[in-house]
Amino acid sequence: MDKVKIFFIRFLVAILAFQGTVATQLINVNGARAAGEPVVVINEIMWMGSTASAADEWIELRNNTDQVINLTGWWLTNAASSGGALTISAGVVAARGFFLISHFAETSASSILDIAPDLVDNDIVLSNTCAPIELI
Repeated sequence: MDKVKIFFIRFLVAILAFQGTVATQLINVNGARAAGEPVVVINEIMWMGSTASAADEWIELRNNTDQVINLTGWWLTNAASSGGALTISAGVVAARGFFLISHFAETSASSILDIAPDLVDNDIVLSNTCAPIELI
């Protein structure tokens, strides 16, 4: 019986690894350049929720430049409910820094984050069907 369990666990791990590989190929994550401004990119996406909540989703942006960038008014396509755009209401990202947009605050029982997001926006709803997300 132990051999069956070990085989089943290895099989599940292989399927999950394959699923992750396929998802990386299907997700279109583009950087953005706003009219002469330095580049900010989507660094990481938590699209599937967590054990705390299916809505525990977030997007991390990365500033790849040596300048502080004001993100107010920038938006993310397919990042709000019904595939709509999520507008960044306010915030700046430090030079070579990160900017975290989350559905919940790190103090919420519905979140597994252990750091404070730079922006908490309950409108963030990420697709589970590989919709392209662009930072504009």
